[in-house]
Amino acid sequence: MKSRSVSLTLWVALGLAAAACGGTATTSAPSTATAAAPSTAASASAGEAVTLKLQHSEPETTPAGIALKSALEAFKKEFPNITVEQNVVAILDSPEVYETALLADQPPDIIWINLFGRPLVWLDQEATLPVTAQMGEWGLRARVDDLAVSDYTHANGQLQGFPYLGFKWPVWYNKAELTKAGVTDLPQSTDDLIAATSALTKAGLGGVAVGGSDWSGNKLFWQVLQAYISNDAAIKLFRDGDFSGPDVRKGIDLFVALRDAGVFVKSVEGLTADQMAAQFFAGEAAIMPSGSWAFGGTPAALVDSVELGGFPNPSDGLRGKPTAYAGFTSSGWWLSPTAAEKMDAVHNFVEFMYRPETAALFVEQGLITAVKDVPVDAGAMSPLLVSAMTDLDARVDYVVLPDVYIPTAVLTATERVTSLAYTRGTSADKIVAGLVAAYANQ
Repeated sequence: MKSRSVSLTLWVALGLAAAACGGTATTSAPSTATAAAPSTAASASAGEAVTLKLQHSEPETTPAGIALKSALEAFKKEFPNITVEQNVVAILDSPEVYETALLADQPPDIIWINLFGRPLVWLDQEATLPVTAQMGEWGLRARVDDLAVSDYTHANGQLQGFPYLGFKWPVWYNKAELTKAGVTDLPQSTDDLIAATSALTKAGLGGVAVGGSDWSGNKLFWQVLQAYISNDAAIKLFRDGDFSGPDVRKGIDLFVALRDAGVFVKSVEGLTADQMAAQFFAGEAAIMPSGSWAFGGTPAALVDSVELGGFPNPSDGLRGKPTAYAGFTSSGWWLSPTAAEKMDAVHNFVEFMYRPETAALFVEQGLITAVKDVPVDAGAMSPLLVSAMTDLDARVDYVVLPDVYIPTAVLTATERVTSLAYTRGTSADKIVAGLVAAYANQ
């Protein structure tokens, strides 16, 4: 896959509200974006010294972490009186770390976190501040994609955070590995997928890798389940937990059939998302479902062999094309109650992050931002991101990522059930019973 030299206006009108977990990756090429210029934000460059405490989950080895480091360095040059004190915590621990700090009356002022799980109730609990007024008063609304704003709008109509990173979550196919097994075209149906993974196995290669024990496998399970239901029906299912419908059951039966047909790599039930990526990047698996957050960490030698597509559907299914996920809720800037005491400095920080030149630092690391009209040349971008932005929409149907619809109290229990679903011998009846019980016990 070759990089294109044309310039792109980097904003995406994705057709689905969704959420996603963060990713892991290694470093990519250094950014070539220029430092952001001064703007209309309240100038603090010569004001009183202020410390902003920032909690996030991106070490400097991830694409987002690389971009954030560059952004913070540029911010410090423009606002030398504002010190950003970082606390980097594991992504799965981040909600608890924040809540514990809040109870101790020592929260960070800003938390950069996904719209997923426990944060979904923070606004109701007054654990974070609504930012609807600030989005308008600070002149940011025109810079932010409409879908991103929709994703971050709470049921009460308030904006619960400043949306920042989005994603596309396709299926990655290693064409070189497929060719070794005699597979010349990407599978378009589940029958094609079974045939392709059978050929891969016979050639001593792996089929579909996914983290059967964690969130990545959970998302693929829900994706397969939607083969026979519409997006509206999927949203209702995730909210209500009614698994009695025949088309829902057909989707679960399909997952079991694919599992038992051997489409997944060996011991998939014990894999994590990190192990999934490691297998794919090492050529031990030819197929994986992974998001745009991982583009920047793809080994350079592998990029030209990767083709992005969707997960195949059954020939009698509702979907016309293979499916993928997309949305704008990967990470956003949330304000704690203490931010109200430092709002001028917070204003400078948030406005700086929404400058197109700052957003370009993230785009050049292969990430999708909610900021419109980012001035980045395609030649400086990950070829996989270029493909996701320009080609993917025509090849896939976007289905509903459940994270913002499944009740928070149910998320962990449903992940346990879907982990069991990857284990051979777990029947569709047992899976359904487990999911029903998860909702009943909330």
